[in-house]
Amino acid sequence: MVWLSGLLTYEEVSQVFERIGHRLIPSASIWRQTQVYGTRLEAEVRRQEQQVSIERVVSASRRDETIGRKGVSMDGGMVNIRGEGWKEFKAGTVYDVEQRWERDPKTRELVQVPHGVHIGYTAVLGSPQDFAPAVWRLAVEHDLPDADDSSVTSDGAEWIWNLAADLFPDSVQIVDWCHV
Repeated sequence: MVWLSGLLTYEEVSQVFERIGHRLIPSASIWRQTQVYGTRLEAEVRRQEQQVSIERVVSASRRDETIGRKGVSMDGGMVNIRGEGWKEFKAGTVYDVEQRWERDPKTRELVQVPHGVHIGYTAVLGSPQDFAPAVWRLAVEHDLPDADDSSVTSDGAEWIWNLAADLFPDSVQIVDWCHV
């Protein structure tokens, strides 16, 4: 029920349960359950973020292992929350960079083109300070601190580059093509 309410409105979820499950569940009950599980999920995410705080991460020696290339991308946006108005959110991804052979559309030559794979996502409704632990947790889960090579690609927002400098000081910083 809670999962479905992330895809549909509460009223639509109620209609799905009535039509398919022959169960009458008011949309207000679905909303209440979503709030309960959302609070539990938020507490679990905060617990995980504390387990990988920047000062607590001790990178294991992986001299024999090749971690490869990793990438980070961050951005912000505005979302209209019902009853609260417009709020700012921050979103981030961490991914492996994989090279694939593809034909160049103009020259028809085979060239290696980088692709983001094994992509993880996170988002926070709030400030860069609220977002930092979430994107750091994701980076640690994806072994970014141990990567052989890493980059941060994003637009030119000052908060992003401040965060990139704090969290990923060894990463190459790249302004994405459409913002150049």
